Amino acid sequence: MLDAAIGATVVAGPGTFVAPPEGVAGAEKRHDGAVAPRIDRRRLTLAALVALAFTIIGYGLSRAQTGDDNAQLTDPALEQQVPAPGSLVLRQSQVGVDLAPEYTGYLVIDGIRIPEDQYYREPALNQVFFTPGEGSDIEEFEPGAHTITAVFWKIPEGEAAARRVTWRFNVS
Repeated sequence: MLDAAIGATVVAGPGTFVAPPEGVAGAEKRHDGAVAPRIDRRRLTLAALVALAFTIIGYGLSRAQTGDDNAQLTDPALEQQVPAPGSLVLRQSQVGVDLAPEYTGYLVIDGIRIPEDQYYREPALNQVFFTPGEGSDIEEFEPGAHTITAVFWKIPEGEAAARRVTWRFNVS
């Protein structure tokens, strides 16, 4: 076979390669005249590392957990305890409960039943929260451990059917 591109006579069988044409670096010329690129090991390694990185990121995102792992609700009527049991909070942090539909209640903090006029209630969401502040029975939480007791009941059943959940949190 006469190869006009490089001016040489080359005898080649199927699947064999010959020297690349002049000016084509990193390529091999096949017997049919087509140029096959040479595999660049650095690029192949880089592509494999990028694929591995995306795989690790995807795996990490699929295993991620949302929410507070410390929050272990002990009663199905409680949807959220704020702060979560064992949490560390600031002196003016809001505390309370988010209750299931049709529930209401009140809070006892460090043995003090919080008066009704000091709550932030969202009846449509069944939330009962208290934020310490000036003029409140608790103006600020002192540093250290504190105890909250949520007393709650299903509205149609009344306070006589109340249940209690107590947890502790810490103030920095």
